[in-house]
Amino acid sequence: MFVKTDDHAAGHVGCYGNELLKTPNIDRLAREGTRFENAFVTNSLCAPSRATVLTGRYSHLYGIRENAEMKGQVENRNPSLVTYPQALQAAGYRAGIVGKWHLSRDPVGFDTWRVRPGQG
Repeated sequence: MFVKTDDHAAGHVGCYGNELLKTPNIDRLAREGTRFENAFVTNSLCAPSRATVLTGRYSHLYGIRENAEMKGQVENRNPSLVTYPQALQAAGYRAGIVGKWHLSRDPVGFDTWRVRPGQG
């Protein structure tokens, strides 16, 4: 399972030392799984960063440089690039996404998806 939360700086999660905010479920996932001590992004906007995670490529190669709602942009997602959920499906796994998406097109490569329309 891969969980990517949005708008969580390290200082906003208990497993990274915040004693004021209570994040027991994220803390449990961190204890039982893998927690990154140093992580960097090539594009900090939600949609381009998500595209990079999904494809393993820079956002400009995937065709998503901004969030879709910014400046009325229509993303130019390159459909020839395989996403890791598509690779998981090809291997017999099920893939799903819940939460933010920030793209005007529906998610590709997921058996189940529930994203908020107009989320931003």
